[in-house]
Amino acid sequence: MKLFARPNSFYEAMTSVMYFNYLLGLRVFEYPRGYPRSVFSFIYILIIYIMFCGGAVSMGVYLENIKLLKLDYIIFLVTGNMYILSVILKMILGWRHSKEITVCHKKIFQIDKTLRELGLEVNYDRVYFMTIGFMTSWFILFIFISSTGFIYFQARSDTLHAIYIIFVLMMSVSVDYVNAFEFYAFSRLVHTKFELINHLLRETIRILSEQETKLDTFKLKDYTKLLDFEQQKGILSIKKNISMAPTLLFCIELCIKKTLQLRLKIKFIFHST
Repeated sequence: MKLFARPNSFYEAMTSVMYFNYLLGLRVFEYPRGYPRSVFSFIYILIIYIMFCGGAVSMGVYLENIKLLKLDYIIFLVTGNMYILSVILKMILGWRHSKEITVCHKKIFQIDKTLRELGLEVNYDRVYFMTIGFMTSWFILFIFISSTGFIYFQARSDTLHAIYIIFVLMMSVSVDYVNAFEFYAFSRLVHTKFELINHLLRETIRILSEQETKLDTFKLKDYTKLLDFEQQKGILSIKKNISMAPTLLFCIELCIKKTLQLRLKIKFIFHST
């Protein structure tokens, strides 16, 4: 996919984030797309795990060099190791659920295809530029933390331990950062899909209501013609069969007209509501 080209699917909009997941070891490598490389991914995760273990040792060396109190040293060491363990567990869970994520992307593609067939426009431009902003902000954060952290830790330990500590910190921050962003992206996706479906339902109801209104108008016109016919028929039958005074006959005709007009008005109000 070309840079700044319009994405046709959610997977294309999230391509840069998916590559970032591969780099962090949160997903099983797929090359080409749809062909997972489980063995290579497992070896890559083992390498990252070994580097994390080295980072934990370097963190212990750093804590010894700054000469903390014994209780403070234990608290920092335990919390640091627990945080490293939580990051490793996130990586393992992400690697384990890679297949479910792939199936999820396929279902999203099928939903988009169905919505397009129904005449709705599925646009992922906002998600795509949001991922570009995410990667740009992460790169700036990486440069800032790496440069300042390396200067700080090198002054209190050697270069190798400083590199290990920076690696552990950046991997931990990146894993949490990308997990939070993916959750936000999927929640925005669900929100967008519901908006499209609600728009489709509103348009469907509007079209059906317009069609029903047209049918009711036609029925009302037919009913008006029928009332006119019944009105003329009733007046003629009165004129033929009843021998009354002209004034009384006029009153009867006027009453019939008023009754029929009232019935017509009630019928029109009923159909309007």
